[in-house]
Amino acid sequence: MPCRSALSTNSSGCDPQQARGRWMAAALFMLMVGPLSWARGGPLPQADAVWYASAEALGLQLDNGAGGNAPVVIDSFTDAPLLSAGDVNYPMAVGPKFTLGRTIGERYAVEMVYFGLQQWNTSRTVNGDNDLAIPGALGLASFDFFNVDRLTASSQATLNNVEANLWRRIGGGPLCLMAGFRYFDLDERFVIRGADSDTGASRYRIGTQNDLFGGQLGGRYRRCFGPGSLFGFEAVGKAGVFGNAAGTSQSVTDFDNTFSLRDVHQSAGQAAFVGDIGVNGLLRVTDSLQVRIGYTMIWVEGIARAANQLDFSDNAKSGRFVHFGEGAFLQGINVGLEYGF
Repeated sequence: MPCRSALSTNSSGCDPQQARGRWMAAALFMLMVGPLSWARGGPLPQADAVWYASAEALGLQLDNGAGGNAPVVIDSFTDAPLLSAGDVNYPMAVGPKFTLGRTIGERYAVEMVYFGLQQWNTSRTVNGDNDLAIPGALGLASFDFFNVDRLTASSQATLNNVEANLWRRIGGGPLCLMAGFRYFDLDERFVIRGADSDTGASRYRIGTQNDLFGGQLGGRYRRCFGPGSLFGFEAVGKAGVFGNAAGTSQSVTDFDNTFSLRDVHQSAGQAAFVGDIGVNGLLRVTDSLQVRIGYTMIWVEGIARAANQLDFSDNAKSGRFVHFGEGAFLQGINVGLEYGF
């Protein structure tokens, strides 16, 4: 007589300990294998749809790029540094990130990516009483930057990124590889404003522009888990070598902005690098809609940062260079929605 329950007695012709053991083994097997059987989904977003799109808010923290932490405000009597370029730090700035893709069969997808419009702004002010100056001969040659009452250092930056990528799924697994084109633009401005009750207010302004163009390679691992693919995980990495068409400008005014001490513009080309890593968690809302929450890191080398162009000399060659000594590191979080149609 067959066992009907793990609680059957010996009178049924079945060993209750043996039956109970079989039930426990079956339950343990389901706990171990069940989640693996729930895992599905390939590396292409919304693989069952022809088109997919995502819209996210991307918050990024940008380092100040101040190599050597050079002083920008000193005590005009003791030369003691009171404020350095490294003290002018950017807060986090939020901008949009958009992705639009189209699958081609089960193995390929063409994808366009844009993120940017971040506006970083920060400033630091030192107040004194006719005892503040900027360093070097430039301060000594000016009225509004030597023995003044107030000096303010401020920095602004903007970012734009555009990509066109082709993704190819590897076999039938959760990995795909990418080759594509990328444009990356980082523009910056560093300004020192001097103000004195006797002579007026003037500024030392530096601007940098970095236009990076080039190819990139990358990979993506994406897997969905749970009943109905409720949860998902995605890791993306991209890197490329780029050409940077960089430009800088420097202007120094004096005597309440009525006299120009410097007005120069420079341009230069440089090989550059851009790499980024993103990790995202996915939560399915409907068959076509998912929530995305993740973390992004971007590393850039071979660019001109505004704070690194500071030149406190006062001669015919002052400001006539493009310095590529420091890169940029950005990191932050992204939150948004992904939709397939």
